[in-house]
Amino acid sequence: MATDLRESWWGRHFEKVVVLATGLVFIASVVLWVAMRESRAEKREVIRGLIQQINDRKKATIEEVLTEEERRQLGLTKAPMTVAEFERRWAQLPPKWPSDVDFVWGIPTSGPPPPPVEKVVTPPKQILAVEEVQTAVGRGVTPEAVSRPLEKMAEQGLSDIAWVSCVGKFNLDLQLEEYLAGMGKVRVPPPIVITRVEMSRRELKPDGTWSDWEAVTGEGAKAALDKLPRRPENNRDVRAVFVWAKALWDMQQDVRRIPFVDLVARDPEGKWVLDIAGDIVGVERPAPRSVPEALAPAAAEPAPGAPPSPSAAPAAPTGEEWWPTELASPAAPIPGTEPSLVGPIEPQYTYAKVWAHDLSVRPGRTYQYRMRVSVFNPVYGKALCADEKMRWTPELVGEWSEPSAAVTIPRLVYFYFVGVFGDRATLELHRWIHGQWVIARSVTCRVGTPVVCSKPVPIKMPGSGKEVTETVDLSPGVLLVDMIRGFPYAPPGMRPIPTNVLVFSDTQGNLGQRIDWEDQKEANQHRQERESVVPGVVPATEKGG
Repeated sequence: MATDLRESWWGRHFEKVVVLATGLVFIASVVLWVAMRESRAEKREVIRGLIQQINDRKKATIEEVLTEEERRQLGLTKAPMTVAEFERRWAQLPPKWPSDVDFVWGIPTSGPPPPPVEKVVTPPKQILAVEEVQTAVGRGVTPEAVSRPLEKMAEQGLSDIAWVSCVGKFNLDLQLEEYLAGMGKVRVPPPIVITRVEMSRRELKPDGTWSDWEAVTGEGAKAALDKLPRRPENNRDVRAVFVWAKALWDMQQDVRRIPFVDLVARDPEGKWVLDIAGDIVGVERPAPRSVPEALAPAAAEPAPGAPPSPSAAPAAPTGEEWWPTELASPAAPIPGTEPSLVGPIEPQYTYAKVWAHDLSVRPGRTYQYRMRVSVFNPVYGKALCADEKMRWTPELVGEWSEPSAAVTIPRLVYFYFVGVFGDRATLELHRWIHGQWVIARSVTCRVGTPVVCSKPVPIKMPGSGKEVTETVDLSPGVLLVDMIRGFPYAPPGMRPIPTNVLVFSDTQGNLGQRIDWEDQKEANQHRQERESVVPGVVPATEKGG
């Protein structure tokens, strides 16, 4: 018969044993937790004490260890050496010494120099376009030879000319940033050497469309243009190319702003290049924002005994530092001043004003113009240029500007419908020639025929004042188509009055009309203004440009 477990000792005391074991485990856990907590606290106290000892320990400095004489001998009392002073001392070293000696913490040691860290340079991605092209139209008389004169006085050596002068601005700051984007940070930024200023034009055709763009051979003062150096034929002749580029750098005023031909007379009704260029003030080379201040040239040190000048700004680079030593001319003035623009411009940018002249325009025609510049390649001849073709390309050509506003060349002959004589129209003709106006006050012509008129008149030669008789052609190039008599015309603010209307056609077949009442007033006004024009010497401020 099985034994009843409840009657055994384990059966009677099982629950008491479990409770006792549980209590023992709990007491052991509490004791262990208290013991570990006290151990961590002791460790924290030890660490805290060590930190306090370190903070309380006084560390001796060099100034406290060395004497005044020792600090002076070590050069610790001197001001830090500037970049300019370091370069000056480096240049005074024997030529072989820098190549055979390394610098290790300022102590020269023997041994071969480490290989230089080569940095590949790239040409600028773009040469910027000229901005805000404006035009000035005029005419005058020059003693210089030009390609297409309006009239030529062979005996006097004078020519009548008409011109269009284009003026634009070139952003030097942004172009310099284009340079530095491919060259990295440099102490002396490369100069922006403009080598050419070019222009092209297109002509408005009779059907209202524009012709294709064609290049314009810019003309100017022959004496100034003859001085401009020609680019060497061999692009790999590094010395010859640098001599050419340096010569252009020294002549930037004439390269950027081509001097105008000399004039002995000028039509005051036209515009001069300075009329739209504004005042010319000096503008130095841009100080690029890409060059850090630490690499910029340091300001000159004051003379011994002179008080320091904290407000003195570091001298801006002149561009002479960039050229090879044998080509640099530090004593020379900064080449070429740049004219400022009229009106507000972006103050953070430096602009170079550029202009060129077209002396081949024809009277009565309408043109549009574009401009662009070419510059000397800043990575020309550099061994680190990855693009072999660009390495030996001396000139980089810029983008064309946006087209200028359309400009119409004034006619040489103006006609005014001033009345009716029987079945003929009475005209008054004004012709500009040799710097003065020839006026025929009463010329009659039948309807259905072209207006043709020429007569001998005394002409005063510009400059000399000598009077010669010359047969002058006053034909305006129009055909009289019809004439309407008694047309009711109401001038502004007046009642209608009977007038005569003349219908005519120009050489291109375009029809026009003139009202004698309006033309009479205009003819009287222009006659008074033009009869007072006497050819004379152009003021010195208007010569050259």
